[in-house]
Amino acid sequence: MKQIKNLLVIAFTALTFTMVSCTEDKCKDVNCANGGTCDELTGACNCLSGFEGTNCATLSRAKFIGSYNCSDACTTGSGTYVNNISAGTADSIKILFSNMSGLSTALGTATSVNATVSGNTFTIPSQTVVGSAATTIAGSGSINGITVVTTYTVTI
Repeated sequence: MKQIKNLLVIAFTALTFTMVSCTEDKCKDVNCANGGTCDELTGACNCLSGFEGTNCATLSRAKFIGSYNCSDACTTGSGTYVNNISAGTADSIKILFSNMSGLSTALGTATSVNATVSGNTFTIPSQTVVGSAATTIAGSGSINGITVVTTYTVTI
């Protein structure tokens, strides 16, 4: 009887170790780029700010970069212009608007507006856009497919 008890204890212990050692490593074949880390419970990448996608390999700002035909509806009238959005800086969450609101064309001098990207949205912090002139701009926006919608205020 004592031998049967010992055999049962040994069998139970072996079975327990076997079950514990068979836990699946969900991150085994997952490679998260750009500093992303794998979530051991889900096997999904958690991306650092500025990156997205299955393996964090896509810059969030990449979807905004391009040249856009714009039209404004303002309290002072409406207008059309071309606005270019570029990467601007090495910071992975920053974009740079050139000719925002047609200011470069209207003022005859190059203007640029910085914004910060988060997913499909961006924020334009209040900033001076034309040297020493008291021209400021602030706002926010989003992208939906190939359309960028921006709400902003220009104060001159």
